[in-house]
Amino acid sequence: MFLTATTPYLLICLVMVVRGVGFGLSVIPAMTAAYRTDTSTHPPRPTDAPALPPR
Repeated sequence: MFLTATTPYLLICLVMVVRGVGFGLSVIPAMTAAYRTDTSTHPPRPTDAPALPPR
């Protein structure tokens, strides 16, 4: 397994940074496409969508 009790903290931090960058690079275009396809004239409706899954 990659993560063990002896895994250096710096390596864990670097992996998490790479993971965050990858997540950002995939989510931002997806959200942009979702907002772009919204044809309604009411802007609050699509802005509520990202807040729903955590609840």
